[in-house]
Amino acid sequence: DKNTILSSQMNTLRGMNAHYIEFSLKSDCLSPQALNAVSEKTNFMYFARPSLEIDLSIGKELIWKQFESRARNMIRKSEKSGISVQVERLVPDLLAEFFSILELTFTKQGRAAPHSIAAYEALIYNLQKKDMLIFIAARYEERLVSAGVFLIDGSRLVFPSGGATSEGFEKAASSL
Repeated sequence: DKNTILSSQMNTLRGMNAHYIEFSLKSDCLSPQALNAVSEKTNFMYFARPSLEIDLSIGKELIWKQFESRARNMIRKSEKSGISVQVERLVPDLLAEFFSILELTFTKQGRAAPHSIAAYEALIYNLQKKDMLIFIAARYEERLVSAGVFLIDGSRLVFPSGGATSEGFEKAASSL
């Protein structure tokens, strides 16, 4: 029973003093009502977050056309501003720089970063060497202005978090 399994996992993590748990479930796995019921039983709060699913098999042109015009305009703006984007290896110095950007991003929203720097260190240690972690950096004149961490989960790419500096935000670096 899915509810029983999830409740058991959450209770186990609660027993390990976890105060924050993030699950990524396929939309047909459990209904929002079932997730709410499990959350109430285990004394956790459930927050649904929207997901974006893109079928890459349809090709770049069709994917581009499916973007809202605002998204396409922001990408063009970023390109015209001289932003370059590349996949980089997340090493300790770069992690520190990324995490400071992440903290600034969430502070502007009146929130704390959802994951600690130790959580990202664990992702690097456990996933990067298995090619299950992608770090995408957006740079302007070689300065990191926006970045995101992506986790590879089978055929899915999961985005736990990212951020941008004020300059990166102005230049729409995150859109690119």
